[in-house]
Amino acid sequence: MGAAARHARRGPGRGRLTCVDRAFARQPRSSRCSNLWHDGPVAGGMVKRGSGIPLRDRVRTGGVPSGAAPLGPRCPARHCWVADAVDGDGEKRPGLLLEWRQRDRRWEGLVVYAARIRPHGWGLVQEWIPAELLTPV
Repeated sequence: MGAAARHARRGPGRGRLTCVDRAFARQPRSSRCSNLWHDGPVAGGMVKRGSGIPLRDRVRTGGVPSGAAPLGPRCPARHCWVADAVDGDGEKRPGLLLEWRQRDRRWEGLVVYAARIRPHGWGLVQEWIPAELLTPV
C-alpha cells in the first residue's frame, strides 16, 4: 500500500505517517504484528515494591480479630444418599440434607436432590424424607 493510499484511508488532515505505519510498510506481511512490541517496564510483575511483609503475614483491616468467635453457626448442609427418589427409578441419588425434624416419633430430613420429573429432563426436588431412607456419604 503506497503513501497516497494510506493518506486517503486516514482521511483529510492526517497525512503524516506514524511509527506504526512506517513499521507496517517495512515488514513483510506475515510478521507485521509479531514484531510490534516494546521491552519497556510494565505494571505489576515480580517487582518487590511493597511494604516488605510477606502475604502470609498480612492481615486485612476490619476483619475478625484473632481469638474472636466465628460469625454465626456452621453450615448445616450435609451430603447424603436418598434411597427412594420421587421418580421411582430405584437407584440411590446424591442429595443435600438441609435440616432434621421429628414427627410422630420419627426423624425426617429435609433433602434436595435431582430426579427425573419430566419425560426428557431432570429437576430439583426438595422434600421431607424419613431418616431410614437417608444414608450418610
